[in-house]
Amino acid sequence: MKATFLRALFLCCVLGTFVSCSEDLGELIVPPSVVGNWKLESLEYDVVTTGMKDGEAFVLNHSGEGKEISLSIDISNDPTNKFVSQGWYLVEVPADFDATTFSDVFPFTDVHKSGTWSKESDKLMYFNFTGIPVVKAEIINFTDKKLVISYDVKVDSAIEGVACINTISGLYTFQKQ
Repeated sequence: MKATFLRALFLCCVLGTFVSCSEDLGELIVPPSVVGNWKLESLEYDVVTTGMKDGEAFVLNHSGEGKEISLSIDISNDPTNKFVSQGWYLVEVPADFDATTFSDVFPFTDVHKSGTWSKESDKLMYFNFTGIPVVKAEIINFTDKKLVISYDVKVDSAIEGVACINTISGLYTFQKQ
């Protein structure tokens, strides 16, 4: 009986040690920070453009990936959580009204260059650009050195003077510098 009591007491002490250690380890885990300079490594996108031309509705679908990427984004944690993008990347748009392919440089100037950001959780960020709707970005992968986000956004535009709505889905992969 005495041996059983001693074994039970020893087992309780061992379990108590593991429980208290795991609680202490939880306090030591520090999540990665989104603050810093991030270089865009890759991007993929799908765009559905809808509109009316000469009384007929049209839908253009295209998808692709960025080429010749030279873009970085500096994310700060100052009181306003600013970010600033510098650089550009090349995108191919495989169709226009004449079903021809063209490439265009997408520079990060004016409306896409800067704004504010917020991180709601480990899975959700928001980017607020001036002049366009807030971009809600889902965090797919986030470590000390890598950030992968996906987003969906609708943007009004004009193609050859025709008002259009672009529904854009994208996947961006960043490497921390």
